[in-house]
Amino acid sequence: MSKIAFGPTMNRSLLGTLNDFAFMAQQGNANRAEPESPEELMRFLAQTPILPLDGASPIEVTRVAFETRFAR
Repeated sequence: MSKIAFGPTMNRSLLGTLNDFAFMAQQGNANRAEPESPEELMRFLAQTPILPLDGASPIEVTRVAFETRFAR
């Protein structure tokens, strides 16, 4: 096992986005009679616009990255 260290974030915007995702995940489950499956929650969060990405969603950014990388 190697040693790890914790320190302040270099990107507070990322930390804010992660906190927003955690809040949305909790609220989404609180408003349903039955809890969402992990897959449903993942799909919901993947479509959520993120301000640091100029309003793009994680799924859009991922698609562009893979299209660029695997385009022939």
